[in-house]
Amino acid sequence: MDTKLHKYTLSEALLRAPENVLKRKGNQRGTVRARGDKWYISYREMVADESGGLRWRTTEKVVGPVTGPDRLTKHRAWEKGYKEFVAPANGLTITPGSAATVAQFLEVKFRPECMAGLAKGTLDTYEATLAKHILPALGHVQLRDVSRAMVQTLVSAKVRAGLSTESIRRIRNIISSLFRHAKRLNYFAGELPTEDLVMPKHTAARRNPLTSEQIEAVKSHCDARTRLLIDFLCSTGVRIGEAAGLRWDAINLTDADVWHDGERIPPFCAFICRQYTRGELKEVKTPKSRRMVPLTVALSVQLMEWPGKRHDTVFASRHGQPLSGKNHLRRVLAPAAVKAGVPGIGWHHFRHTAASNADAVLTLAQRMALLGHTRAGTTMHYTKADLESIRIGLERVQ
Repeated sequence: MDTKLHKYTLSEALLRAPENVLKRKGNQRGTVRARGDKWYISYREMVADESGGLRWRTTEKVVGPVTGPDRLTKHRAWEKGYKEFVAPANGLTITPGSAATVAQFLEVKFRPECMAGLAKGTLDTYEATLAKHILPALGHVQLRDVSRAMVQTLVSAKVRAGLSTESIRRIRNIISSLFRHAKRLNYFAGELPTEDLVMPKHTAARRNPLTSEQIEAVKSHCDARTRLLIDFLCSTGVRIGEAAGLRWDAINLTDADVWHDGERIPPFCAFICRQYTRGELKEVKTPKSRRMVPLTVALSVQLMEWPGKRHDTVFASRHGQPLSGKNHLRRVLAPAAVKAGVPGIGWHHFRHTAASNADAVLTLAQRMALLGHTRAGTTMHYTKADLESIRIGLERVQ
């Protein structure tokens, strides 16, 4: 039987070390001595022992000749030895954990401490980006050796490969999050390697609001459930996931207040508090997204007369489950849009349409409340200014 003990690497030992060891600070200068015809510099460095613990040992390195045409003075020998040997050892002394590789830190620290609490969809995106783009390029590199130039090379390579701007920004953001966590835990010191990167210009996909004629044309090729869903999205501006997660007990179609989930729902309002995305029913994405949405008279009548109230959710599939926006887009909305002559539209176009329609009658604060936005800039991006209203306003100041 093989009884040979596992030989730990320094990075493995550092990942096993207690936090107080990783917070140990120090900065040594090294000692230069002449022995024979050579200068030697001695310093202490951290190594792993047989049990996987950490210990310090004194190391000596040859710096240069004492005599001969290439001889060095003692001061020059110290400068050279400090730069080549002592400074790297000091970096490990100040942040011992920086000897761990990106892959090791991800597995032992970042994944269980930062990624465990992510939503399922976000977690899937993180894992795919790490596996496909980040780990192949940086996984084997020690944290202390990851530089801005290295990350810039990765970004530039992805740009040349034709990766989308959104995907490249995601790569940068995940690397930044990983190194911020490494810095918090004293596994990394100095400036983040994602600072001041040259990134491709972000060009957001433009979603113009639909006209009433286009909406009616699309609806003419849809079933009754999809027509009601389109009317609901255009009237309220909710996200498709929020509409899919809406339950009948979160809608008040009476003229008296009702209560749901600890909140008072005013008459003829819908309480947006859940969303259904990626096969999971959960809370809405932000506190601002948890909101009351007023229902118009026409929409209220449609909901009252809707025969599909046998299911818990308002927009349920034929099997009684919450509607999958992605699947319903592919099976129903996209073919209907092609037949109507407006191909390429998605559920979010109806949200933009609702925002632009509200632009003429609601204040910015009211539009933010309706759409569930935290920042005013986001709401402004969703709306399209009425050029005729601008023209009338300009004529008034002439």
